Amino acid sequence: MVAAIQQSIKNQNQINAQIAISNRLFHAGWQLNDLLHQIKKGELAAIVNLHYEDNKPVAVFVEIVEEDYSYYKSMIFVKKAYRNRGIGSKLLQKSNPDLKALVGTGTTDSLRFWEKNGFENIVVI
Repeated sequence: MVAAIQQSIKNQNQINAQIAISNRLFHAGWQLNDLLHQIKKGELAAIVNLHYEDNKPVAVFVEIVEEDYSYYKSMIFVKKAYRNRGIGSKLLQKSNPDLKALVGTGTTDSLRFWEKNGFENIVVI
């Protein structure tokens, strides 16, 4: 039973990764693009959450927890037209702020976003 539930969760994360790819919820050439493809293929275990506006996916949050649970890698992408509406912050509410976060900041605005949301143990990758 537990294995079936774990497989179902993995399948949903793979589906969410495919939806994120299909809707270009990433910057071409950035690490999130590669991670989404690995998740879609089942090569990488991760949590993939999507945010929808008007039945369209407009944001993705990917969280990869290391096997020893010492830190996790988090990446968020929100389509430009939907930024500064609290969508990214809402997606972050599902993460664990007690762990050390490895975040891909991409831009100065990204680093401010993480800090604004209370992340103090930030390691920029």
